[in-house]
Amino acid sequence: KDAAFAMQEYGKVDGAALTDQAFVLRYFLPDKKDRLLLINFGPDLMLYSTPEPLLAPPEYCKWELRWHSERAEYGGSGYANPDTETDTNWLLRAESAAVLVATDGREDMYTKRLWRICPDVNENDYAARQQMEGDQKL
Repeated sequence: KDAAFAMQEYGKVDGAALTDQAFVLRYFLPDKKDRLLLINFGPDLMLYSTPEPLLAPPEYCKWELRWHSERAEYGGSGYANPDTETDTNWLLRAESAAVLVATDGREDMYTKRLWRICPDVNENDYAARQQMEGDQKL
């Protein structure tokens, strides 16, 4: 059970239609651990550069999949996280639901910045990390 879904406070839940067959509900929590409930009643849906502010994670956070209806134990396909690695596309599986929770995304922000600075260096490379921190030039 997730206490976020039992909230009864005015203004702590907001929603938006993504298409005529898909919508999002966002549960705002004080500790930046917001929840997203994504529902798609239609076929697979790829959202390209969706201008929906409710999909944006809290500052310095990223969305992490907490639950989805396509799990194998429910007879589903196994699913893919709707928040894709490109940061611009969201894939919502056909006739599915998903719950995402905001988690600390600072490490991911570091990795993305690292790839912009030196894309041909492995993200785990110590020298690249030193360059990112300004301690050493490659």
